[in-house]
Amino acid sequence: MVKKRMMKLTAFVLACGMIFVLGACGSKEEAPADTQATETQAEAQQASGDAASEDAGESTGMANPWVEYSNMEEACNAAGFSFNVPETVGSYVGLSFSVMNNELIQVVYGEPDKGVTIRKAEGSEDISGDYNTYAEEKEVDVNGTMVGMAGNDGLISLAVWEKDGYSYSVMVNDEENPGLSQEAMEEIVQAAW
Repeated sequence: MVKKRMMKLTAFVLACGMIFVLGACGSKEEAPADTQATETQAEAQQASGDAASEDAGESTGMANPWVEYSNMEEACNAAGFSFNVPETVGSYVGLSFSVMNNELIQVVYGEPDKGVTIRKAEGSEDISGDYNTYAEEKEVDVNGTMVGMAGNDGLISLAVWEKDGYSYSVMVNDEENPGLSQEAMEEIVQAAW
């Protein structure tokens, strides 16, 4: 019986998707297509919500891997390692702490879409999450640690390095101030361990 319901739900969702695609391709007016898409999405969400309530044992979505903490001590306890960061970075107001999958600590100064993010995790991989292409890239020796720095127009937007079995990154995400001076980035690198 559950299989039959799941098959019906799948057929319904596929039919809604086809209606959406056909409606988007054939429509010359922008507003009706947007309205139709919103209605189709609402129907699909309602259908998936109904199926989830019918069979609570199955999950229809992915859980958010990030867990917010109120301070650095809680974040470090969750991840199982310590992390020292500067108290402030530039003029960014606000500080948030989060941990992903009990493996990576992230500290955001300001807002995620307008601020500076510092990360630490065990291993040697690039953990920055920054996949931009930068015009300027260089390796800089900061107190005996080689740090990869990248940016544009003489400003540093990204720094990544490895030290003592941990990976670190500093990323600037701010359209108004797209990077820091090399000196300012080096100060953050020295403070983060």
